[in-house]
Amino acid sequence: MMKTEAPDEIWLEARTEIFDKEIVSLINQMVPIYKNHFSHQEIRELIKFYESEVGKKMTNELASITKESIQLSQTWAMQLSGKINTFLQKKGY
Repeated sequence: MMKTEAPDEIWLEARTEIFDKEIVSLINQMVPIYKNHFSHQEIRELIKFYESEVGKKMTNELASITKESIQLSQTWAMQLSGKINTFLQKKGY
């Protein structure tokens, strides 16, 4: 079990010794994934977009949009399932 009551200087040391190195490792592993899907120019355009006001808003709103979309999709799928079941019952299945 991780002890969370460690002093701030220990957390700073953990960040320097572990997290900072691991985040660089993660980024290095993700770069080839992005290279498979986007050209260098497209990445530059994405950076411009996400630095723009609408890009910043997209970043801030994406979690809410995703949550609402998942809820909507689940409701839709349940309704669709009910309609399919009703249809099949009417057909004798």
